[in-house]
This record gives sequence, C-alpha cells and structure tokens, in this order.
Amino acid sequence: MNATPVFTRLPDTRTSVALVKDTLATERLTGDRFPAAPRTGASTVAGDIPVDLSYDTYNPFIESALQGTFNGGSTNIARAGTTRKSFSLLREFSDISADQFLLYTGCEVSTWTLTAAANGLAKSTFSFLGRSAAAPATADPATSYTEASITEPFDTFAGEMKIDNVASCIVTDYTINVNNGLEAKYAVGCEGSQDPSVSQSVVDGSLTVYLEDMTLYKKFINDTSMSLSLKLIDSNNDYMLIKIPNAVISSGTQPDVTGDGAIMLPISFTAHYDATTTSHITVTSLST
Repeated sequence: MNATPVFTRLPDTRTSVALVKDTLATERLTGDRFPAAPRTGASTVAGDIPVDLSYDTYNPFIESALQGTFNGGSTNIARAGTTRKSFSLLREFSDISADQFLLYTGCEVSTWTLTAAANGLAKSTFSFLGRSAAAPATADPATSYTEASITEPFDTFAGEMKIDNVASCIVTDYTINVNNGLEAKYAVGCEGSQDPSVSQSVVDGSLTVYLEDMTLYKKFINDTSMSLSLKLIDSNNDYMLIKIPNAVISSGTQPDVTGDGAIMLPISFTAHYDATTTSHITVTSLST
C-alpha cells in the first residue's frame, strides 16, 4: 500500500468483505465424546460490495472486473484485457472509539454482476478476492479522502436496450456477469494468499422478454449469434453503454402458458470474442 494512501469514499455502505480463514479439523481420537479443537488454516479476503450503479462512481471497480482501462477523452471506453488492478478496502465503524478501522489489501474484482428489472434501479455487485487483512486499528490508515461521488443512480426506464442494433421494449429484466475466475494461491510456510490466480474472462447473462414473435427463439434453434447493447442514462444525460457484440443463446426455454397474462421467454446467453471490438464486452462511460 502507498505510504501516503488516499482513499475514495463510496456512497454505498453495504458490504460483506471480510477476512476468511479455513478450518482444519483433526481426525485424532480423544477417548471421550468431545471432539478435538480445530486449527484455523490459511487466510484470504473475500466478499461483496453491492451498489446502485451510477456514472463514473465505480469505474475503477469496472476496470478491475474487465482487467482493462478506460481510455479517456471523447470515447472513454474499456475492453476486457490483461491489466490487473487491485485495491485496499477500508471499513470504519464510527460508533466505536477504538479499533474502528479494518483494512483489507490486495483486493481485486473477481466477479461483476449487473442486474435490473423494469421500473427499478440498475444494481451491481462487485465480488472481491484479496490477499490479507490488517489487525483492527484505532489510527486512520488513510492520509486523506476523496469524497463520494454524488452522481445519481441509473434507472431502467431511461436509456435503451438494443438487440441486433434495434431498440427493443420487450425486455423485462436482465443480468450480465463478468467472471475472472480468481482463486486464492496458498504456499507452505505462508499464512496468507499470494496474488490470486486468474482464469479466462467469462461473460454471460440472461434476459426475460415478452414473446411477441419467434425471432429470438429461432436464434436458439439455429445457433445464430446476436448483439446486445444496454445504455443507462441519468437525469443529467451522463451514461454508461455496455455492448456485447457477439452473444450466443445457450438456452431459450420454450414459453409455457400457466394462466392469463403476458407470455414470457427466458433466455440465457454467453459472450464471445468479436474481431471488430477486439473483446467480448465493452463499457463506455461518458458525460454529455
């Protein structure tokens, strides 16, 4: 960690990031009905930070999830790549007077999930895997803070969803997952994890759509790819544009009719490399 660290406050206070230790149980016979005391094994840091997604606020986390970097300027686009980015996460329990700071270091985004339903806010969960946790401290490890972003959360009725570059009002909910497959690396004689191992960048997700025709279902039958584009906009016209240019439907459940009401078609998809964008997903973050 930098000798003079500057932390950025997050507008969301929800988190489950914590020190995690394995339990090592012995098979030793004790001669009575009481089991032998276990030992704690190697430690790591893991947990989630769920957020209401908003413009610019979580771009560093998105970069860590993509292992790419926003290029700034008039395009400000990020693609999946190989540039790893880790953070120190600091939790403060301000209602106690001693040992109120918990510091977690070497934390990378293992999984980024974006989900929303019609007439709601766009939700994201950043799942972290880290290296170590410091002992609780009374002294603030930070030298200064950047205040939390005040950009408002994205909703789902502004913006647009495009399927094959055609704006569509048939999607009622969606989920997009970016999974780096991070795993802790343990070694003999070392209590904590080394830098986590990283796997392929796996992007998948799901849509639920109103059944208005058989276009999407036939894509599943014929193994035909499609493009997806999701644009989220706030009231200041700041926006995030997520594109998946080469998506393949992995399941297109035949719609069932269980009663009166709209007939829905649940669809699952996987994302694959696109030569034009040189990625399987791109994220653009711009202020207009």
